[in-house]
Amino acid sequence: MSVAPEHPLAVFGHEEAKRVLRTLRAHTLLFTGPPRVGRRRVARWYAALLNCRAPQRGEPCGACESCRLFAATPEGPAHPDYREVAPERETKAGRRSRRPQIRIGDLVARDDAPNPLGPWLEARPRFRTRVGVIDGAESLSEGAANAFLKFLEEPPSYAVVILIAPSVQSVLPTLVSRSAPVRFGAVHVPAKLPEPHPAARLGRAGELLEAAAHPDAFSAQLAVVDRYLLGLGKGLEEALERADALEKAWSERAEVAELLRARLSAWPPERYARALHALGRCEEALAAYAAPSVAVQVLTLELRELVRGARGR
Repeated sequence: MSVAPEHPLAVFGHEEAKRVLRTLRAHTLLFTGPPRVGRRRVARWYAALLNCRAPQRGEPCGACESCRLFAATPEGPAHPDYREVAPERETKAGRRSRRPQIRIGDLVARDDAPNPLGPWLEARPRFRTRVGVIDGAESLSEGAANAFLKFLEEPPSYAVVILIAPSVQSVLPTLVSRSAPVRFGAVHVPAKLPEPHPAARLGRAGELLEAAAHPDAFSAQLAVVDRYLLGLGKGLEEALERADALEKAWSERAEVAELLRARLSAWPPERYARALHALGRCEEALAAYAAPSVAVQVLTLELRELVRGARGR
């Protein structure tokens, strides 16, 4: 019997990827596909399967000691044989990094590296297999990738590395040549939410499942977006105050932008197209690490002009 749909190890869709993983014997895998479709969730599922003491029909049992450790905390697995590495989003000074990267010290031993992935993978597992996930492999610096190559060329028999990236082309060729590719696409996930979530249209299973698991948080995000849009027709001071609330919600949850985009789709076609251009410029500014409050304020002024123009002012 496989795990129940609500279980942390459950995977919706991706049956072909799971079939491939059940037959692969590779030590380095490259998961490629759009963001938030469930690549990291499948990585956890695969690590659980590799370490499960009583797998059933190609699925982790969900009940053994290893499976329980994978499902232990809301923040992610508390399993001794599983680790995730992601790009550092902040500088050492605590500021937002302009170019988030996975650095050499995250992967190989250095004086300033407290617990790099490579030596951790070389240690003997408590269960069966040590699994290290590099989520954001496209952000690996060339130095980090080259330093990690020696490990990838001669990995221990009990270690597996999973690289997660948007595409094969986004990853350094030296890593691609040493990896077995596993491709992911959008999936359909039924979810009970107060309103349709834009992630359903985009096939982002991870985002949709998270929203379904926390419907109150989804409703709160939607309320911020709706209040912001209503404020566009009010006085400038109030509109900018609501922009501050939107910026705060956006900084905490990136999918707020998709909720805003979905709400804007109700506008007349010409106004919607211009609003999308404004939103796109805002996202580009944020990606270039412009001041978030300024970027959202500029967006607000542009959207406000569209609203005022529609009212003939």
